[in-house]
Amino acid sequence: MEAQIDKYLYKVLNSESFTASIKTRDLFTYLLQCSIKGTPPKEIQIALDVFKRNLSENNNESTIVRVNVHNLRRKLNHYYLTEGLTDEIIFNIPTGHYQVEITQKKSEAKIDNGIAQVPENKSVLSISKKQSLIYLIIVVSTALITYFITGEINESESTKIARSLIWKDFTKGEKKTMLVIGDYYFYNGKKTDFEDELIIRNFNINSDEDFANFLSFSTNNGQKYGKAQYGYTSPDTPIILKDLLPILSGIDYEVCLMSQFNAKYLMQYNIIFVGLYQTIGVFNMYFNHSQFQLNKKIKGINTLDKNSRVTHTYIKSGKAEKLHNDYSIVAKFPGPNKNSIMIFTGFEDTGLIESVRKFTKAESLTSFTNELKAAHLSNPSSFELLIEVIGIDRNGMKSKIIQINSLDSTSVFGDLK
Repeated sequence: MEAQIDKYLYKVLNSESFTASIKTRDLFTYLLQCSIKGTPPKEIQIALDVFKRNLSENNNESTIVRVNVHNLRRKLNHYYLTEGLTDEIIFNIPTGHYQVEITQKKSEAKIDNGIAQVPENKSVLSISKKQSLIYLIIVVSTALITYFITGEINESESTKIARSLIWKDFTKGEKKTMLVIGDYYFYNGKKTDFEDELIIRNFNINSDEDFANFLSFSTNNGQKYGKAQYGYTSPDTPIILKDLLPILSGIDYEVCLMSQFNAKYLMQYNIIFVGLYQTIGVFNMYFNHSQFQLNKKIKGINTLDKNSRVTHTYIKSGKAEKLHNDYSIVAKFPGPNKNSIMIFTGFEDTGLIESVRKFTKAESLTSFTNELKAAHLSNPSSFELLIEVIGIDRNGMKSKIIQINSLDSTSVFGDLK
């Protein structure tokens, strides 16, 4: 086993993710050696042995270890999603710890003090543009394989749904359909040409426009910023695609990441967008025409009761890993060139997964269609609804439709011709 550990340590250290930073290589080697010996080091010892800094004498550098270990976890994330996909030995550093856990992938055997999973850090994971496309292909393929193996949506049910009033614009329309998946926006920064480039995820920056505004107001103290050619989709994307892909299985469609979306696609395709509010990109314009108003500061949705004219605010609460609620929106409206657009969006994957399921299961879709009729909304091409979902660890347990509205029959984007 020692030989296998050495083999995969060598592979990690000489991977694209690690070769650019000697300090990261030294840090990982040091932590692994200490963990194998059974003596995981303290933060102050790491600072002294690896970075030659005495934390007891310099409080200004108290975060040096945490920041570098955080970057090390990110690089491991990147590695196992790219070059390390087939590795039999997995190295993992759990959040809040400095001990490296080692897992044998084939047997899931515990080798050290715990069984590690492939690390998952959504806030600062980086994948190159080419690699993000490869990752997306893997995600789609996984969803397709899962669909054909499990058969959770049989052919007759998916065909019936594809022909329904809600979906036929995308499955029987004149224009080709594009499935757009929301991914996280990244930018890079460094002060000198000799410094390691940092890949940064700022949850307030989710588009080129946000990044341009950030640059115009930023006092960067010599920091050089630029848009990174990186993107990352949620690990729950395969679950969402598993429900969506059977509906589109009978047609020729395209798949695109939101970070690579081009405005010209608004004219060329029928579009289905699936992603969190923070990844919605150009479709944020929808809220200018909606009766639902997104309040990012409090993670809430403001709605106007059409009868009482009273505004209600629905605020997301709880952490995704525990009992929590989420508020997702599904909207369908005309595009700018006799095409159709439908968006599925939410604060968390919990609401996103549940809202997609409501529209890809025959029973719940029939129920929604009946609710449309009850609300005297006979046009299935222009509507919006707010869904409350209660769940645990991104698994929806209970959901209900809070409000259904009609949308203006004209396009949210106007006539772009």
